[in-house]
Amino acid sequence: MSSLLFDAPYWIVALLAVAGIAVTWSAMQRQHLGLRKAGIGLLAVAAILLMLRLTIETDEKRVEKQVRGLMEAVSKDDWKTAGGYLKHARMYEWSGEEVTDAGKNAAWGLTEVTVNSLAMKRELDVFTVTLSITTAHKDQYVSSVPSVWSLEYEKRSKEWVLTHLVPVKIGPNDIVNPEEIIRANRGRSNP
Repeated sequence: MSSLLFDAPYWIVALLAVAGIAVTWSAMQRQHLGLRKAGIGLLAVAAILLMLRLTIETDEKRVEKQVRGLMEAVSKDDWKTAGGYLKHARMYEWSGEEVTDAGKNAAWGLTEVTVNSLAMKRELDVFTVTLSITTAHKDQYVSSVPSVWSLEYEKRSKEWVLTHLVPVKIGPNDIVNPEEIIRANRGRSNP
């Protein structure tokens, strides 16, 4: 309930605003005071929901901010910042700095990371984020690579930290095993 209040979808806010304008307009044409108040009430609810969405930081927004921050750091080849996001993470048998090194080694020729979609599922103190991205590369066999990742965030103390990173799919089809791609790049160093 609180996520609907503090993180209302924009389409709900827009629907309430459009309905409020329509009801208010109709009430003014008919000179109906009660209907006009209802229309203004709908507009007020839309404005309040929008204000709450923009000003109140929920756990969902904190996790999304971290995911987008990690993607921005990787896109900018800023592995020091990315390492801060990955310091508690595990991927396969690697953890922390080893995960950062694996990402750095796999990012040959990376010029951009575009987030296509981001879906979150919450269970108590754990968020599972399914992230679809497309990476752009220069001087490589392919110019762009779509991939899907599963990121698990746990609440530790008062902050959310990335604890597990799982590549679900790398490439346009299911022929290639993501683990093989990542392990193949693990041994080489990024220029």
